[in-house]
Amino acid sequence: MARVSLSPSEPCGDNAGFWETPRGDLVVVADGLGHGHDAAVAANAALAHVEAHATDDLAELFQGMGTALAPTRGAAVAVARVDEAAGTVTYAALGNIRAAIFGWQTRRLDGRAGIVGVSHSPPDTLTLPIRPGEHLVLWTDGLDEGLGLPVLPRAGGGVPVSTLAESLLAEHAKGSDDACVLVARFTMTRTDR
Repeated sequence: MARVSLSPSEPCGDNAGFWETPRGDLVVVADGLGHGHDAAVAANAALAHVEAHATDDLAELFQGMGTALAPTRGAAVAVARVDEAAGTVTYAALGNIRAAIFGWQTRRLDGRAGIVGVSHSPPDTLTLPIRPGEHLVLWTDGLDEGLGLPVLPRAGGGVPVSTLAESLLAEHAKGSDDACVLVARFTMTRTDR
């Protein structure tokens, strides 16, 4: 995971987290509305709720985050659960977080328009197969939408995912908003992030 604040003197309003749970590895990216302190409060509230309820199903997580973020300005949030045993990733998002699986082909993961803490409609849930060596990438709107990610399949297992995330942030941050990108590699035994 890599992130950068629009202003070095303010906290970053975009954040990400990763939790290993009995139900699979959980990956979350949150983008508090706007940038700076108040955006960071919203993004961190989303992550705190997920950490406390990491074994909930995705619909329950979003319902709980809606309540937890109601006193904040709200956030765009994407959640993905990787089930190594089944070889699947289950994804849900509200707002403009972008996500894709990169491997032999690129598969975009779409969310629903909305703001966690403001919108009351639950996100749609999507389950897709994921194969060893493929990368799951989630990024906020502080980075280019296309992100130019054909480098990921060629990078293979030799490049640490933290290095990939830092490179993507350095190359694709717009510079007009906080930005965050999380890269996870599916290895069949565990999710590297």
